[in-house]
Amino acid sequence: MALEKGKISSSQLIFLVIARSLGVGFVIPPGATVNQDAWIAIISALFVGLILTLVQLSLAARFPGETLVRISELVYGNFLGRLISLLYILFFFHISSLLVIDFSNFFNLLFMTSTPFIVFMISITLVAASGVRNGIEVIARCAQFIIPIVFISTLLTGILLAKDFNLENFQPVFEASVPKMAWVVYRTAIFSFSPIYFLMIIPFTNKQGEVKKSVIKATFISASLLIFVAVRNIGVLGITGGIYTYPSFQAVRLINYGEILTRLEILIALNFMGSGFLQYAFTFYITTLAGAQLLNLRTYLPLVLPIGVLLTFQLHYYNIVETMEYQNVYPFIATIFHVIIPVMTLIIATIRKLPRGES
Repeated sequence: MALEKGKISSSQLIFLVIARSLGVGFVIPPGATVNQDAWIAIISALFVGLILTLVQLSLAARFPGETLVRISELVYGNFLGRLISLLYILFFFHISSLLVIDFSNFFNLLFMTSTPFIVFMISITLVAASGVRNGIEVIARCAQFIIPIVFISTLLTGILLAKDFNLENFQPVFEASVPKMAWVVYRTAIFSFSPIYFLMIIPFTNKQGEVKKSVIKATFISASLLIFVAVRNIGVLGITGGIYTYPSFQAVRLINYGEILTRLEILIALNFMGSGFLQYAFTFYITTLAGAQLLNLRTYLPLVLPIGVLLTFQLHYYNIVETMEYQNVYPFIATIFHVIIPVMTLIIATIRKLPRGES
């Protein structure tokens, strides 16, 4: 546990979970592919996510003070456990790479189209690396500052768009087919409401008894804001919201009060900049932390630079079309790490009555 000497409070854990759950959801709300049924998909995904949450938190409660890497070794043994930990590190790295690409795509497509893509990659990675080097406490404090601003600005845009709201845009209800809705619900639950990442930092929470309550509370708060964003976009854009890559950006562009209060889409950009930074910095952090623990290092700091370089100079950059298409591939990969391995680990730990003694 000397890898990270910092501690976070229960309230900071809540802000981190919200930041990780929302992320790009402010700009690309989950469930947008089912158009006016998006809000239903998010509500349904919340309950699926709570099931995943209870399983994963049960695993953390069974091994108090242990990270995901250590839990894998205790349950599966040294060789297989370290192999599973390596797979998780690669998965965390993969998520980090997707986040930096999403961030760069957004600003490259909408604001600075002539700027080389690599400039955005370098910029966000340098800022995130600074947070990672300073530890989980600094990232948590950033979340405490950024998330309230994101909440307020999101609510403000909803209020300002009230005059453009049309209830007819929500009809017909349940238009999406059952298979499509089920797929979107599951994909949303995996994307937004699974706390598997937090098994790496729960040991650094100063009040372990409040972890479960904090994570569940944060999940409900995140879902509420995502539902609000989805309802706002549907009410304003209707079915046309499905044709936009960034529906939130397009919806807020419609705010216009006497040609004076207008061009507030900058709020969406700022929201994405803040929440995107938090989400990226957090996954970047747990990647380095897990890697250092797997390698039995005394500190994770030596891994920040090489991992940052790898994230910045990736061999392949996904354009926005490939990124959107990948959303239908990602859940298959994520299922292994969010569902299959945690469930198997909990079952095996229960059968073997782990941990034993000082383990």
